[in-house]
Amino acid sequence: MDLRFFLCAALICCPMVALLSCAEESTSAPPPRDGGADARRADERDASSDAGNELGSVVLCTSTFVRSADCTHPAVTKSCAGRWCRIPKGCSVMGSPPCEPGRGALDEDEVQIRLTHDFEISAHETTQAEWQAAGFQNHAVIGAPFTDCGSPDCPASNMTWFDALAYANRLSELHEPALPACYRFVDCTGSPGDGRVCARAETTAPSVYECAGYRLPTEAEWEYAARAGTRTPIYSGPMVSHPFGHCAPDPNLAAVAWYCNNAGTTTHPVEKLLANAWGLHDMMGNAEEWVTDVFRGLGYEAPSLIDPGGELGTSTNRVTRGGIFGSSSEVCRAASRASETWEVHGPGLGFRLARTLP
Repeated sequence: MDLRFFLCAALICCPMVALLSCAEESTSAPPPRDGGADARRADERDASSDAGNELGSVVLCTSTFVRSADCTHPAVTKSCAGRWCRIPKGCSVMGSPPCEPGRGALDEDEVQIRLTHDFEISAHETTQAEWQAAGFQNHAVIGAPFTDCGSPDCPASNMTWFDALAYANRLSELHEPALPACYRFVDCTGSPGDGRVCARAETTAPSVYECAGYRLPTEAEWEYAARAGTRTPIYSGPMVSHPFGHCAPDPNLAAVAWYCNNAGTTTHPVEKLLANAWGLHDMMGNAEEWVTDVFRGLGYEAPSLIDPGGELGTSTNRVTRGGIFGSSSEVCRAASRASETWEVHGPGLGFRLARTLP
């Protein structure tokens, strides 16, 4: 991965090693690896700023999106066993209202989503210990200006999208009894965790929702799980608003996320901050998380969706969710989306798995 840079308030790029010399106006964050996609997102955020978007102010933004009468969200109750938390099927809203500070104006329009399968999802990002227990070598990046933490309970990182899929297949194989693998690969190079790249991946079932094995969550499942029934930008409440490109403190976000104001220049061990009501930790900040979906850049293409993202497609551009330890607060919102090409890997780029339940 190329060395990443972060954005200074004067809109000039500073080398990562100059992190501490940038003014407090800085994001203290390296721009994402897909510069083109993130540049569009930055423009969108600038275009979508509102009168309440002042440094240090609290913006109370209420969605006016109208769901259909039969769109009901289930009761949110923690149901976790070991590393897995059960999430019941239901109907909700994905995306953000126009008044939400920092939103992507072109790719976050609200949409009704209906998930028709219960699923389980990991309570935390896949850890280095879990990755190695599956028989893979740890390739976390330790010691770079922006770095992964090195303890076994730190997120497994430096992962391509294909690495995440390979781990999902291995976990299905190791399950007692073994579960069917959800993915097959075509023309791969590299070993898992060491920049594995393939010509493409395919599902072994008609859609990922119909596979009984472990897999990446879809984007809809990820946001549904992250929100846990809330409609605020983060599940811990409203955010302290500030213009894009700043790294101001936000007490609501700091309670649940490692981000540029409290993380320093590294990821942190999982489950050290507050979970949401489902029992899920680090859904915002810490490691950036691969999900299943192709990134199309212009929203969700329909006002109502049922089990979206079930097909892998062939595009190299994939969605990542949740922000990263170097992100400014806007990037850590539940609705925030980013794009990475599937062969990209680097510090803080990881994943968590899900599985459709019978």
